[in-house]
Amino acid sequence: MAGPEKLIEDKIKKALEDKGYWFMKVWGGSGVKKGVPDIISVINGHFVSWEIKRNDGKGRITPVQKQNAVEITQNGGIAVFISDLHTFKVIEDHLLHPKKKFNLDDSALLHLDDEPHSAYEKGLYEGIWR
Repeated sequence: MAGPEKLIEDKIKKALEDKGYWFMKVWGGSGVKKGVPDIISVINGHFVSWEIKRNDGKGRITPVQKQNAVEITQNGGIAVFISDLHTFKVIEDHLLHPKKKFNLDDSALLHLDDEPHSAYEKGLYEGIWR
């Protein structure tokens, strides 16, 4: 039986595939940098990394995952911590319609810590979205 993160991962991969976006699943292990996001993609010309977290509150973001997210955004990419398909749809809509006002309330779980919405509640939102 697939675990909670695998179920979310499969939904994200299917959504990316159905839309025709380029993506790859990153497998950890020997020779792979620690904390590399689970999925790397390109959507409408934007590099987007997806770190999948279980949606039952038990998933934790490690310091190295946070550091990788910072490095990705500092280099013009978008780093997303995600635990549901709704967040994928919100991000995709923003990337396809960049002039459309992005409503933070639509964001189901864009976070850097263990609490939903903590990234913008704690003033960290600016470093994660570009």
